[in-house]
Amino acid sequence: MYAASESPTIRVNNLFKDNTHNVNQITAWVTKMPKGANLHLHLLGALYPKVLIKMACEKNLFFNPQNFRFSKVEFDSYLPAEDLNNPPYYTNFCNAITLRSNGACGRTPHDHFMYDCFTPIFDLIDFLNIDEVVEKVREQEKLAGVQYLEMYIPYTLFLKIDFESHNFDTTPKTRFIFEVSRTQSNDQFDEEVEACANLCSTHRLAKAITIVGAEDDPRALASFDHQLETLKSLWGKYKIPYCIHAGELTGEWVAPEDLSDHVFKVLQLPGVRRIGHAFDIVNEKKLDEIVKTFKAKDIAVEHCPISNRKIWQLPTDKLILGFLIKNGIPAVVGSDDPAVLAYEGITQDFVDIICKQEQPYVHVKMLVLNSITYSLLSGHEKEQETALLNHKFEEFEKSLLNPALVY
Repeated sequence: MYAASESPTIRVNNLFKDNTHNVNQITAWVTKMPKGANLHLHLLGALYPKVLIKMACEKNLFFNPQNFRFSKVEFDSYLPAEDLNNPPYYTNFCNAITLRSNGACGRTPHDHFMYDCFTPIFDLIDFLNIDEVVEKVREQEKLAGVQYLEMYIPYTLFLKIDFESHNFDTTPKTRFIFEVSRTQSNDQFDEEVEACANLCSTHRLAKAITIVGAEDDPRALASFDHQLETLKSLWGKYKIPYCIHAGELTGEWVAPEDLSDHVFKVLQLPGVRRIGHAFDIVNEKKLDEIVKTFKAKDIAVEHCPISNRKIWQLPTDKLILGFLIKNGIPAVVGSDDPAVLAYEGITQDFVDIICKQEQPYVHVKMLVLNSITYSLLSGHEKEQETALLNHKFEEFEKSLLNPALVY
């Protein structure tokens, strides 16, 4: 029984606490729970095998069963895309573009090898209708209960979108963040990031820039300082916000000195609004200063629990969400690359946070509300989205406090 004076949020918090290890019950509740915004989702990492196969069939494409390269022409050894629905091609295709096999095909779940999964996807995407691709991902996020989406996308694909055929202000309201690879040459990086900054300055739906790619790649390590200097220079010219992937390092893959200062350096960069992953901040030399800077500059961490588990095989005590909350560092939740990582998406990230990281419902609700606060929307838009989100939570909590199914 609950005290009459307890608020609905506290009563629901107690319900969640009583069922922390009842994964079925928590999953059922979280499926219904409003998710606010997904601020960390890569377009090309959110395309499930079945979706890609269906689109390839609709385009009457052919594929090479050895490497899953696609073509409009039936070359020798190429097969019609319809054959991807049949074994063994379906199984092999899924293994090629996802980490579901966890080491099959000579791959391990680490960032370098994960990027191999994107090669067939990048190849196939050139033959598909980008508008259909974007809408499919938006449909998936709406089904998951997401009301606002910031989608990471290569700017070259953004340029192919027919904006007249979309209404990006309908649910989930959608804005875009441009990805720039950290593993290319300095000249290529400088050229691409300025092109992205220029486009952000002229297009209302393009909101920010991020750097992506394996942070422990030798090229990325060697160019890290140069890339930050380029971003610093462009901030002075364009004032475009940054949401930087950083702090994605472990001692298994880099020398101790490489764990010591990446997040600290990114925090010094003007225009940073959020940092993606950042799970290695506890290894940095200036941790106390990092904590103070996150709070002073009001910069949020994009926490992607299942991505962090699957790619770096991090145990629960290394996922740092508890550290962030305890130290007052703002955090939001993102699903990163759910299709490539072979899981259902942001609902399962919240289930992980509750059942494995054992965070209470009041913290989960805070993370969801943070997703609007730390979005790239205008102040007025945030007020509107927050009001909508609070209403959804009122309805959600009311539904849970009535008799419900028991699992």
